[in-house]
Amino acid sequence: MPATQSDIDQYLNQARVKLTAASDAGIIAATFDVMREWFQYTQSWMENIDIAVLASTVDYDIIPVEGGTIMTLLGVVDSNGLPIPALMPNIGTITLQNPTNTNTTYTVSVSKTLALPNDKNNFPIVPDWVLPLYGYQILHGLYGNMMSQKNMAWTDQKWAMYHLKRFQNFMASARTDVLRRRTLGSQAWTYPRANYTSSQRGGVSTGNPARFT
Repeated sequence: MPATQSDIDQYLNQARVKLTAASDAGIIAATFDVMREWFQYTQSWMENIDIAVLASTVDYDIIPVEGGTIMTLLGVVDSNGLPIPALMPNIGTITLQNPTNTNTTYTVSVSKTLALPNDKNNFPIVPDWVLPLYGYQILHGLYGNMMSQKNMAWTDQKWAMYHLKRFQNFMASARTDVLRRRTLGSQAWTYPRANYTSSQRGGVSTGNPARFT
């Protein structure tokens, strides 16, 4: 589900207090840039996509169901949860290292970032957990972004540096939490499969018999 209107309203109200005289359009435009940076660095927006794998076929197009655009391939597993060697040489197309002998189902895990279009009020389309979980942290990126603009009513280079530093620290902490599957005291994982949302859209074979070398 996308972010709720109440969470969006709260986010915008908090932004208006700090960014006096800034327009909502300007705040939302800067929010898009800040959120895109957040997701690209933290890889906190993930999705599992089930694909129908065909015998002797290695290339599959994958499309996220729950919004956003694919950024990184995190892994592929078979129906038993065992890892399958694969690459994503082109965004949205995965290539399996080895073809299967029979038809089966694999689960592809990806991280995502923002995609256009935005919602009807032009706010970025993000999952409903983003603002409750990370809204405070993202606001620091917004403040730093806008306060660093020159010759505006809200310009403040000193506070811009403060907020951007906090934003960078928050991103580093969130990235670590994601790698640890948000589990207190655990060691970092390189493939936090159990932490994403899951969708059922099947992949589409491209019919390209490419192979790994």
